[in-house]
Amino acid sequence: MNHQRKQLGCVTLLTVLETHLDASNAGDFKVLVAQLQDSTPQLVLDLGQVQFLDSPGCGALLTALHHMDRLGGQIKFCCLTESARRTLHLFQMLRILEVYETRDEAIRAFVTKAVLCTSPGGTPE
Repeated sequence: MNHQRKQLGCVTLLTVLETHLDASNAGDFKVLVAQLQDSTPQLVLDLGQVQFLDSPGCGALLTALHHMDRLGGQIKFCCLTESARRTLHLFQMLRILEVYETRDEAIRAFVTKAVLCTSPGGTPE
C-alpha cells in the first residue's frame, strides 16, 4: 500500500496515497496499521487521497481503530474527501470516528488533550 509516514513528536502521521481503500488493499492497510501499533500510540490517519471507500475499506478502518484502542492508543482521521465522508456517513461510522478537517487540527487534538508520549501498553517513552 502506498503511504507516507511522518513522526511528529509522539504522533505518527500516516497519509494513505491510494485513491481506493477497498477489497483490493484493505488487507494491506490492516497490516500497515498493525505494524505501526507497535511503535506509536497516537496516530493521525490522512485519507485526503482516498476517493473510493467500500465495505471492506470501512472494515479495515474499524479494525485499526479497535486494535489501537485495545493497546491504549488512539486514531484521529483527517482530510476526508467528500466521497469518503459520504461512505462513512452511510455506514454511520462518523459517530465513532474522530474526524478533523485538517492534519493540524487532528495533531493539535492530541496535544490539547495532554496525551502523554507512551508506547502501546502504557509504557512512557
